[in-house]
Formats: sequence, structure tokens, C-alpha cells
Amino acid sequence: MPDEAFVLATPDTTWQQTWLVKNTRSSIALDKSQLDKKIVSGFLEVIANGQKAIVFPWLPSWKVVNIALELNLMVYAADADLRHCERLLSQLGFDLQRIQRIL
Repeated sequence: MPDEAFVLATPDTTWQQTWLVKNTRSSIALDKSQLDKKIVSGFLEVIANGQKAIVFPWLPSWKVVNIALELNLMVYAADADLRHCERLLSQLGFDLQRIQRIL
């Protein structure tokens, strides 16, 4: 994870919250019930003023990722199911045939 990345997380456990505090320079943790486009968009706009990258330790909607990309943020996001990642990339207009998988 790049040092200049900001982490926007939705931790489910105390362990995940502790990991965030110990392993990230700048992060915010939100309850999943607080996530909506307006709140996330506001955070992304603030982050874009001082950061180069955003890390989502979850797979956000394509709309959220698109906002981050429009703000010229490098986006790091993942999901255990590769199909979910492929669907997100497809929704963003990426050509899946041209993307190399990192194994």
C-alpha cells in the first residue's frame, strides 16, 4: 500500500479497526449503514486535495470508484471473488480482454 494512500474502511471487527490504526497513516472507518454516495463523495473530494491514492478494503460501487478516478486518485480495491472485480471494471468501461491478471 502506498504511503500516500488514504484508507476508507468499513471494519466489521475490533481486530480490523486495530489493524487500520496500526498499519495506515491516514484512514477513516465508517459503519456500513453510514455509507451513501453523498458521504463517500464528500470524503473523496477532501482526500483528493492531499492524497494521491484511495484504498477501499472492500469493493465499492462503480459510481464511487468513478468519482475517485475523476478526482485523479489511484484506486485500490479488492474482493475475494474475481467475478465481482471483473464486473466492476466492466461497469467502469474497461476492456477486460486487455487487462492482465496478476497472479
